[in-house]
Amino acid sequence: MLHASDESDAGQLAPKVLQSSSTRSLSIGAKSSALSLARHLGLFRLSRYFRRNSKSLLILCYHGVSKHDEHVWKPSLYMAPELFRQHLRTVQDFGYDVLSLPNALEKVRDDSLTRPVVAITFDDGWHDFYTCAWPILKEFDYPATVYQTTYYSFYNRPVFDPCCSYLLWKARGQTLRDSSLVGSKVPLKLDSIESIDEATLMLRRHAMNLGLSGEDKDGFLCDLAERLHLDFDAILSSRTLHLMNPAELAEVSGAKIEIQLHTHRHRLPRDKSLFLAEIARNRELITQATGKRPYHFCYPNGAHRSEMPGWLVEAGVLSATTTDPGMVSRASDRMLLPRVTDSQTVSQARFESWLSGAVFGRDYRNSQPALLDHQDSTIKQLECDLNSEKPRARTVRAG
Repeated sequence: MLHASDESDAGQLAPKVLQSSSTRSLSIGAKSSALSLARHLGLFRLSRYFRRNSKSLLILCYHGVSKHDEHVWKPSLYMAPELFRQHLRTVQDFGYDVLSLPNALEKVRDDSLTRPVVAITFDDGWHDFYTCAWPILKEFDYPATVYQTTYYSFYNRPVFDPCCSYLLWKARGQTLRDSSLVGSKVPLKLDSIESIDEATLMLRRHAMNLGLSGEDKDGFLCDLAERLHLDFDAILSSRTLHLMNPAELAEVSGAKIEIQLHTHRHRLPRDKSLFLAEIARNRELITQATGKRPYHFCYPNGAHRSEMPGWLVEAGVLSATTTDPGMVSRASDRMLLPRVTDSQTVSQARFESWLSGAVFGRDYRNSQPALLDHQDSTIKQLECDLNSEKPRARTVRAG
């Protein structure tokens, strides 16, 4: 069994955790200072002026908006509601139109944009989108796309991998002893970000080696929380690290929210048949929940391989987004679309630099789209099929 023993600093942030966080903060702070200077000098405003007629699309990528302390646990993925609201207000103050992703991509393809526009996307479909992000989006009347993974949507319990990390982080300062369930007899000190990440990886590997089912993993989380003296019932009642369930997906999809593809189990098999099965099951369950057939895809974790764009076309997918930074234009490969990832770590200056088109680092846009001509024809046929399905989708919702 997993056991935890409280040390003298149990329940408090250990010095090594503080040291690791401080090192990261210094690096982020140095970059933010340079961007703040550029902002102060008016360089972003100048960039926006010269780009005012640019026919480009900026896709913002989000993961979670915190219910509680998730943005402290994973600031690279989560953000506080106040910061999310602040960034949306910046988009509004800068005068950018926010379009749904399908609408924005259609305008890029048709060359009908007259100025830069923004699209908002959320990965995974966490329950905090329903409780925290969606209400803020409604304040601005902004549409958004949710790339929804479906296994934990229909089996609505805490998602195993991130919940392992979250529980260990909540228990920082403790030491896991007699840890035979993770395949190690060495006590695991949870006294730094690195040690917590290492312990999380050990738990995940052990669960994989044991071939645990979803129900078994859920029991494992419950046992882990008990050994760490954490209130697992509070996580369940608040639905922290849960996904939206089918009823919630149906509700948001009727209110300017597009529910799109993200694989069934948030994974990308190397085998083509397994890959296509992931897409098919994901699409089947989203359609079942919303009455709308999804045609747009996001690579889980932003990872992709050279053969995948072609597989996606075969699966009837119209576009796919990555986490490679950049702007979308007519020259962009529609199966490798760039996005910028917003989170608690993104300063106001950096966010404004994105909107200004001033700072992205490497340009991931393709001057030569990767899709072959016959694949492009297939996509155009899929778009025609999609237009013919719209009346049927409305009929399904009405019924």
